[in-house]
Amino acid sequence: MPFILDDVLIGAAIGGGTGILSGIFGGASQRAQADAQNKEAERIAKAQYKRAKQEYNIGKKRDVTQWYWDRARVEQLRFNEKQTAVDQATYGAKLINAATENLAINSQALYDKFVTEERLRGTQVGMEYRYATDKLASESTETLRQYLQQVNQTAAASNQMLLKMNTDTQELMTSLALDEQRDNLGWTLNVLQSLSKDAEAKAATSARQGGSNTSKQMAVQAAKALGRTWAEMEQKSTSRKVKLGLLNSTMTNEVSSQLGQYALAMQDDVEKMKFTNTRYMGDYGLAKNQMEKLTIPSFQLAENQYGRELKSLQLQTKQAFDEASTKYREQTFFDPLRPVAGLRPKYIAPTAIAGPSTGSIIGNAILSGIQGAAQFSDPKKWFGG
Repeated sequence: MPFILDDVLIGAAIGGGTGILSGIFGGASQRAQADAQNKEAERIAKAQYKRAKQEYNIGKKRDVTQWYWDRARVEQLRFNEKQTAVDQATYGAKLINAATENLAINSQALYDKFVTEERLRGTQVGMEYRYATDKLASESTETLRQYLQQVNQTAAASNQMLLKMNTDTQELMTSLALDEQRDNLGWTLNVLQSLSKDAEAKAATSARQGGSNTSKQMAVQAAKALGRTWAEMEQKSTSRKVKLGLLNSTMTNEVSSQLGQYALAMQDDVEKMKFTNTRYMGDYGLAKNQMEKLTIPSFQLAENQYGRELKSLQLQTKQAFDEASTKYREQTFFDPLRPVAGLRPKYIAPTAIAGPSTGSIIGNAILSGIQGAAQFSDPKKWFGG
């Protein structure tokens, strides 16, 4: 039993010493480790602070440099805007000059096309119209003159024929009348002569012979002579009738036929004159209607078109003036703000890791020794119980 107690005490002493030593070494190790960590944290904190100051200075210089660059860029943009405004004004002036010249050129071209050219066309149309109407009138007049001349010639021929026929008839009738009067007068004279001779014969015969036979013979001879004269008159009368019959036949057949042909020819010529006059009136009416209803209104259409195209050209010129005169609206640029420096970096010391103090190490060592002594002083550890 005493042996066991000694062993227990020895074990307790060993366990207690071991615990104290272990506690002292453990506490010292923890304290050394805490000191090392604190030094490393302070080194890192100083390095970070130095890096932060460098980055702060670099960032500040970068911001200032960027600010100066932004200011230069904004000034450049403003200059570009002013240059663009000047270029637009110059271009606008050129557009106005070009539009003015274009207006002058095209307005003159329109005037030449719709005024001068139409005026010349009007002169040409007027000349052609006058020429056409004069030609129609002259051709119609000439044709009518020819037909009228033919009518006059036919009428003259007819009149000449009638005149000749009348002259021949009058001469024949006069000749026949004179012949008949001469024959009648001759007959009367013959009758009177016969009667006179008969009376003389009777008287002479009575005075010489005192008989009537001789006187009768003389009377018979006178009667025979008178009969021969009558026979001659009858023959001449028959000849005159034949001549009158021939004259009537000629007037009835040949002259009437010829006069009928003359009349038909004159009627045909008159109809041709009517047709020529009708055609002239129709052609003249067509030319006049074309002039009044087609050609003359076309000049008004050309004048209207001239007004429309000139107005359109003026509107285009005005639009070009308006566009060229529009002021250039420069963009608004804001000056860049001067950079504001941020907070300077501040050194923040790292939180120190507290290591065990000397008293704590001793106390923990004692405690460890007590725990070790108590562990080794437990009889169960020794006797398995």
